[in-house]
Amino acid sequence: MPYGSLYAEERHRGEMNNIFRFIIIVVACSILIRSFIMQSTVVNGESMEPTLHTGDRLLVAKAENYERSDIVIFQATEEDWYVKRIIGLPGDTVYIIHNQLYVNGEPMEESYLKKDYLHDWPSVNYVYPHRIPPEHYFVLGDNRLNSTDSREFGLIHKDLIGGRALVKYWPLQSMQNLVSSKR
Repeated sequence: MPYGSLYAEERHRGEMNNIFRFIIIVVACSILIRSFIMQSTVVNGESMEPTLHTGDRLLVAKAENYERSDIVIFQATEEDWYVKRIIGLPGDTVYIIHNQLYVNGEPMEESYLKKDYLHDWPSVNYVYPHRIPPEHYFVLGDNRLNSTDSREFGLIHKDLIGGRALVKYWPLQSMQNLVSSKR
């Protein structure tokens, strides 16, 4: 076999090894990013309307701390992940009287809800009678009449939270930042 053919074959094998290594590195980085930093999720259901709709795609980032009004994903059951808004933080008290949300006795303005949205609802009342314990959060869907949330299943432990929604990136025409402007 001529020397040039051996050289070309070796070079081709080296290029293939480089491509294979590159693919392995990309896959490993993707797995690490998804596991420890960010992931994408798809909204399923109407509990976060009018903010989020079925089919919306979100970019979600892992976090150590969460703040009031953060939209988070969390593991509700073995198979199901929910998207809700954090309303109550550890140490807070939460109640709703005639559709007005109160946190620690103060009425909370919910600018993420359409102004006329609440007026179309029948009166909603709910009282969580205790202070929220450490490492737990009280979550609500924005569509209060059609949301399974902390009023039904109770508080969420921080270990069940998969991350904070940063951006709604799909559909493109309704792309929006979901991080609170109060940060």
